[in-house]
Amino acid sequence: MTRTSLFGAVTINDDFTDRKTDILSLCARPDVDLVLAQETKHTDLRAELDDRRVHGWAVRQSIANQAIAGTAIAARRDRFKITKTGRRLAVEPRGAIMLPRYLTWSRVTLDDITPGWVATTHRPPGRYAWLWPAYDAAVAARIRAVPRDRWVIVGIDANHPNPQRLARMAGCRWVAPKDSIDGFLIRGPIEVASIRRLPQRNSDHHPVLLRARITATRK
Repeated sequence: MTRTSLFGAVTINDDFTDRKTDILSLCARPDVDLVLAQETKHTDLRAELDDRRVHGWAVRQSIANQAIAGTAIAARRDRFKITKTGRRLAVEPRGAIMLPRYLTWSRVTLDDITPGWVATTHRPPGRYAWLWPAYDAAVAARIRAVPRDRWVIVGIDANHPNPQRLARMAGCRWVAPKDSIDGFLIRGPIEVASIRRLPQRNSDHHPVLLRARITATRK
C-alpha cells in the first residue's frame, strides 16, 4: 500500500532575551505537526504545553542545564511516533561568549508508515564563524550516520542565508525562504510543497513553516 503524507514542520529560534516563548502559538496552528526549536533555554516546553492545556504533543527536551535545554523537539502524537531521542555536543565555546551548542535528535515514524529522523540545532553566530568548521563537521557526521532508509529533516538557525558547505558535508539540501538564516537541512524522498516565514511575535526571528510530502509503501 502506497501512502502520501502531507505535514507541516516549523523551525524557530525562540529568542531567549525576553523569555517569552512563541512555541505555544505554533503548536495551536492546525498546519503545524512538528516544531524544531532553538534558544529554548528558559522554557520548560513540556510544562508550558501542559499548563496551557495544549494537548496531544510529545516533547523531547532535557532541562538538565541551559545549554542542553536550548534545543527542543515537539511533535503531534497523532502524526509522529518517537522511538528514540538523543543529543550530540556540536561545539564547545573555546573562548567565545556563548553556551556549548548541541544537536537534539529523535527517530520518528510518520503516520505509522514512514521512518524518519528529525533534529534541531543552532549554529554559532557569525562573530564566532571560526567555530563553524568544527560545528559543521560534528553536525554533518551525526546526520551522515543516520541510516539511508530514513528521511531527514533538521531545523537550524544557520546564522548564514546559504550554508551550502554544511549542507554538502551532511549530504542534505538546504531549504529556506530567500535570504533567511533559519531553515531546514533535508534528505530523502521529501517533496517541498511550500516554505514561508510566519509572522513574528515575541522572537526577533520569523518562524519558518515547511509543508512537505513524503510518499512511502507499507511493507
